[in-house]
Amino acid sequence: GVVHRDLKPGNVFLTEPGEVRLGDFGIALLPGERPKRGTVVGSAAYMSPEQALGARVDGRSDLYSLGLVLHELTTGRKVFEGEDFAAKLRRAATETAPFLSAVAPDVPVSFARFVASLTERDRALRPRSAVEALSLLRKSWI
Repeated sequence: GVVHRDLKPGNVFLTEPGEVRLGDFGIALLPGERPKRGTVVGSAAYMSPEQALGARVDGRSDLYSLGLVLHELTTGRKVFEGEDFAAKLRRAATETAPFLSAVAPDVPVSFARFVASLTERDRALRPRSAVEALSLLRKSWI
């Protein structure tokens, strides 16, 4: 039920036994908590379209950000670059992430489809939860 709102590589940590952990919950929303209407907080290069527009966010927004992180980890480049916060924010609000296999041809198409499902601009088309996303990821490797 917690919405992180700032999922980015700098907030993802790998522990000694190889577990992935999220850190920096400074701008996270607790279940039932509502942000101030129209405010935009977080790292522009990793925002979902709805977050970049100051609209209501939920867990699917964090899944979108996860998709951008996976895209970057695979390609070595941010999806939404820009000269400043406003330029990155504008791109996050209006542009679609490129299909991963188009940028990194060696990536299995099944994984590229998984990342594309996370970075759907319409949040209704994204996985509804992290559990559903994990299930999709497991199916993509079968």
